[in-house]
Amino acid sequence: MADQPTTVQSRAAARIGARIGVVASPILVILLLPEVVGALAAGRAGFWWGIATAVLVGGVPIVALVLAKLAGRVSSVHLPEAKDRASFVALSLGCLLLNLLLLWVFAAPVPLIGLLLATGAGLVVTGVITKFLYKISFHASSWAGAFTLLTLAAPVTARPALILVGVLVVAVICWARVASNAHRPVEVVTGSVVGVLTALIYLPWMT
Repeated sequence: MADQPTTVQSRAAARIGARIGVVASPILVILLLPEVVGALAAGRAGFWWGIATAVLVGGVPIVALVLAKLAGRVSSVHLPEAKDRASFVALSLGCLLLNLLLLWVFAAPVPLIGLLLATGAGLVVTGVITKFLYKISFHASSWAGAFTLLTLAAPVTARPALILVGVLVVAVICWARVASNAHRPVEVVTGSVVGVLTALIYLPWMT
């Protein structure tokens, strides 16, 4: 009986963590970050380039993922099984490379190229670690990378607030993924570190 409150609390934490995982899906980062980075870099024109980037790099893999879920080929759009991740990482990288080519050919804002290079590096590192070590958290890497990129792209005066908000948001997401039993602590910590470090690739492309 003494263990019952702990069990109840653990179940409640798992439910809350699972809901946070849904709300904070990496899909949001994929679909929204390009528009923000594009707008900060080149105003309205950059925003529209960001939409095109989000559709190709995010929309195509997401549609493929939803179709795979409906067909029963994957258990969840969060890809909890490491074996399911390789094909979608490969598809995402293919879309990303095509998008990079289009951005270069049509002289799109340079920061968007930096964003895609950082995103690609994050996908590669995440895929390699998941393949050979353990399943790191896409949630943690996506949001840590997103806030790092936003901090670099934003005006200097906004950076302290973005750092504070980013640390809090990533901490909550990491807790949620562990509480929902989706990941171990080492997997969310590794994901966060990978997200931050690969986002730094954006630095030479800021202007």
